[in-house]
Amino acid sequence: MATLLSIRRSPWVIGSVIAAWGLGTVASFWRLEAQYLRPASRPRGAAIAQPDRRPPPPVTALTTNRGIVALGAPGTITLLNFWNAHCPCSRYMEAHVAGLQKRYAASGVRVITVVEGDAGVDTAEDLLAAWRARGGGEATADPDGRVARAFGVWAAPGAAIIDRSGRVSFVGGYNAARFCDNTQTAWAAQALDAAVRGAKPPRAKTLFFGCQVLAQPR
Repeated sequence: MATLLSIRRSPWVIGSVIAAWGLGTVASFWRLEAQYLRPASRPRGAAIAQPDRRPPPPVTALTTNRGIVALGAPGTITLLNFWNAHCPCSRYMEAHVAGLQKRYAASGVRVITVVEGDAGVDTAEDLLAAWRARGGGEATADPDGRVARAFGVWAAPGAAIIDRSGRVSFVGGYNAARFCDNTQTAWAAQALDAAVRGAKPPRAKTLFFGCQVLAQPR
């Protein structure tokens, strides 16, 4: 009799287990999604973005995997793409950034990826290796967040655009949408298009959506 009851009850037990697992999976998914739908909070001591100025010292020049680059040289538009080696949101943004690079290559736009990581854990070599594993491109490692702090970037993915006059015209996030599919909030793309046309961007600075980088002063 007990065996018969256990057989009859087993489908309910199995169903309950499956339902609980499903609810847990859905809850975890939405918790992860919500993390990237909210703007990243600014760490204590992180600088506030200050567009319409020349690249701040000490980052008037960057040493990339292709040599030394002078930032703010007149006539060149530079997109600094802040990428976090450990952030899923940075990986989701890669195709969008690659699309911008391809679209504006003929206009002389230079894209340099600033690779962020965990301060005190990741070395410059670790960060550049992680970037190469994702396909590579011109990049500089920022293991201590020095470059991010100087530009007022506290989360990745993020962007800083230097226009042809040599001034920072935009600092902020790429998009409020995780996959950059909202044209209304495609802030970095709008700013880059404005820089190519020699115009001011619709917004000079925006919030960041993604993973906080350790941009606190040491």
